[in-house]
Amino acid sequence: MDDYDAAEGLLTSAVEWLYHRHGLKRIWGPLDFDIWHGYRFMTRGFERQPFLGEPRNQRYYPAFFERFGFTVKAEWDSLEVTGPERIANMIVRGAKRFQLLKDRGYRFESMTATSLGGSDDRLHDMLTRTFSGFLGFTPLGKLEGRALLRRARTVFDPRLGLLVYNDANELAGFALACTEPGGAYRPSNGSLSLRSKLACRQQCRRFQTINFYLGGVTPEELKRRSGLGRAGFYAIIQNALDLGCETLLLTLRRKANHAHGLAARSDTQPQREYALYEWNHE
Repeated sequence: MDDYDAAEGLLTSAVEWLYHRHGLKRIWGPLDFDIWHGYRFMTRGFERQPFLGEPRNQRYYPAFFERFGFTVKAEWDSLEVTGPERIANMIVRGAKRFQLLKDRGYRFESMTATSLGGSDDRLHDMLTRTFSGFLGFTPLGKLEGRALLRRARTVFDPRLGLLVYNDANELAGFALACTEPGGAYRPSNGSLSLRSKLACRQQCRRFQTINFYLGGVTPEELKRRSGLGRAGFYAIIQNALDLGCETLLLTLRRKANHAHGLAARSDTQPQREYALYEWNHE
């Protein structure tokens, strides 16, 4: 309901409870307990089809937060690139880096159904290590991590996932994309009905739209400045093109983050934006 008075009363009660009961002077929101379960407001791009994991809210929510006194803590965006030739142009540099690292002894392994099913802890460990420096990071327990992976595996395909080992045979990075089922994906309380799951599987075999969903490099590998992030990006996107990808989504990229460099050769500007807000007690 577009009613600021009601929103103001709710926000006032929330910040006063957090301040007086728990002594909190800085509050971030929106945040569903932690970054693993959803956070941020969408601020631009409401007219576009939602993708897996995208924040969705009423258009007026950000304005209500700002009117109350919240300020932007951090911003993200999403980029959609259409056309195989345009997508291929984005990974030219990555192809060279990929071959260079393979020649050095790096190993790019496709993920298995076991990894995506949550019973292989390597992906959980990589998520923990590579996300440890992210804003709002908190460790994710293995049982909870497995549950999150199991819920998402309907739209993930092992051919669009990589675990990368460096020349010392150490797990150094990962990359994971998913197919976007469009209208077939209609979750209810974070889950899918049997009918929706079957529709998702049918849609996801087509590979027209790929979402480069997650990727990361360990802190140790980053120090080596090996270019593994660009090589992993190439490997995933080339697989997607080989499978018939026509549209690429680069989603939820924090602004000014080095991940934006992966799309440096794109002539498309981000079409969606998001923000996390902060309230300070003065």
